[in-house]
Amino acid sequence: MNVGMHEAYDLAERLAIGTSDEARQAALATYNEERMHEWKQLFDLDHALNSSHCTNAWLRENKEALIGNIPASGESLRALLAQIEMDLAA
Repeated sequence: MNVGMHEAYDLAERLAIGTSDEARQAALATYNEERMHEWKQLFDLDHALNSSHCTNAWLRENKEALIGNIPASGESLRALLAQIEMDLAA
């Protein structure tokens, strides 16, 4: 839900800045690219979630289901993943 609130705020800000149709279209295109990147990370669609030898075995075995159940995004998500010896590839 927090990601949705952030997206709504971000979208409103970008649309308010644009003074022409071209500027708004460019803002929407950039918004789309950034949101797609974020959602791919949030659901690990690119299978970029990495674990280390220090990661708990159960977490390594279940990492496909793990990422969508961590209630965070952005740097907060990276910080939580670091606590369990995991990270997202850049």
